[in-house]
Amino acid sequence: MEALLSLLLILLVPGSYCQVPRTIYSNHWAVRVQGSPEEADRVASRHGYLNLGQIGSLENYYHFYHSKTIKRATIRSRGPHSFLRTDPKVEWVQQQQVKRKIGRAH
Repeated sequence: MEALLSLLLILLVPGSYCQVPRTIYSNHWAVRVQGSPEEADRVASRHGYLNLGQIGSLENYYHFYHSKTIKRATIRSRGPHSFLRTDPKVEWVQQQQVKRKIGRAH
């Protein structure tokens, strides 16, 4: 009887044991910019970002960082960061998500 009651409590109390992982957003963005790396620097600077360089071998894709954004947040950044999306030189932008480490069971 006690085991059944415990099981019912686990199932009825939200978040007691089985929590759905929340998406955590960082203060880093992947941005596709039309033009040269210098143009990406100008776009980043114009909107308060720091261009950390090209992403791997992907042409015109850059890693932007913004120091005034919360480092880890459960909601996407809004406000001044929205202006980056409206820049005519920006073709695509995505705020990066923090990936969780999942250990292996031994």
